[in-house]
Amino acid sequence: MNAQTRRYLLARAQEASEEFPAAIEQPLSLGLHRYRARLLRVFAASAVLAVIVLGVVISVHPTTVAALETLFPASSTSEATLVEISVTPGDLTVQIGEQGQLTAQGRYSDDTTVDLKAEVKWTSADPDVVGVDDSGLIAAMNPGASVITATLGTIQGSSAVTVLAPGAPPPAAPEDADPSGPKTQTGITIIPESVTLAPQETQQLEILATFSDDTTAAVTGTPQWSTDNMRIARVDEAGLLTAGPFGEKAQAFTPIAPSATTTVRAELDGFTADPVSVTVDPLKNFTLTVSGVVRDLLPGETLQLTATLSDGKQEFDVTDNRDTSWTCGPEEVAEVDTSGAVTANAAGTAVITASWRSLNGQATVDVTAPPKIPVPDTVPDPLPKAPVDADDPVVPIS
Repeated sequence: MNAQTRRYLLARAQEASEEFPAAIEQPLSLGLHRYRARLLRVFAASAVLAVIVLGVVISVHPTTVAALETLFPASSTSEATLVEISVTPGDLTVQIGEQGQLTAQGRYSDDTTVDLKAEVKWTSADPDVVGVDDSGLIAAMNPGASVITATLGTIQGSSAVTVLAPGAPPPAAPEDADPSGPKTQTGITIIPESVTLAPQETQQLEILATFSDDTTAAVTGTPQWSTDNMRIARVDEAGLLTAGPFGEKAQAFTPIAPSATTTVRAELDGFTADPVSVTVDPLKNFTLTVSGVVRDLLPGETLQLTATLSDGKQEFDVTDNRDTSWTCGPEEVAEVDTSGAVTANAAGTAVITASWRSLNGQATVDVTAPPKIPVPDTVPDPLPKAPVDADDPVVPIS
């Protein structure tokens, strides 16, 4: 082989070696791409199948949910909610004039407890018997019983408080109980025992359980409430009493309307409470005032007074109302007629009273004596008469 032929063959071999990678690069790359896509499809199908199988297992065996939750606890961002309020002491007996501190413990959905004494709203079912301030401090006012309620949102807790009269013995302690057997429930009672409300006013009623040892305690059940006349007052399932009138009559209501009375009843666990009298008094929040341009009067002068009913929101002139009566005393000083007109008689102070049903209003009128005309201490001598001359002619008066 000569040198020229050798050079020709080497050149062709080099060209073939350079063309070979370019010829196989495109099909090799396409094959690898298809292989990866096939692997991805197989993996996705396997994952879907695993999820379906897991769902079937859980639906067939619900008990596995607890195990899964234990292995994979779910993270929750919701806050714990209040589920219960406990007021302590649950039962309290005090003498008139004594005080006592109540506490409110809140239990939440995550089983944590928080002192809610300052957050709850404290109310007394009968403030005339037991008063309570914003911190849960109670004050015994009069003999009787009341329920103190702590409220936060829709959750409530309560404590039964009994107030004893001065000198009354306290309830027997458990060790002093009747040896014949443990104390038993003897009935239920509604607190307060009587209610007077203004129209559309509300009052929370409470139920106390009474026991054979003369003690009381708050009940845990839900009583069945009823009223004899639902046009006068109504009570809901929670014991919230609302005074009428209701509907269209409530819009046209005036204090001129007479008071009305009905009865509220309650039953719980086979016990029936003594009925409670409920009076809807249109005048409960009203006052009667007597007004006018009050000034010092002289004997014989007159003054017109006005009688007005007011509750701070609306006013009614009842000066000439048929139910209004006027009186004055003492009558030697002044008098008043049926329309509120005052006439002064003599020096002094008179009290004018206007009465409208059960309300009274008063005004005071001062009567002063008339000024005296000054009288001189000495009387001047009369003017001297002119001398008369006998020779002067007398002129007759015609």
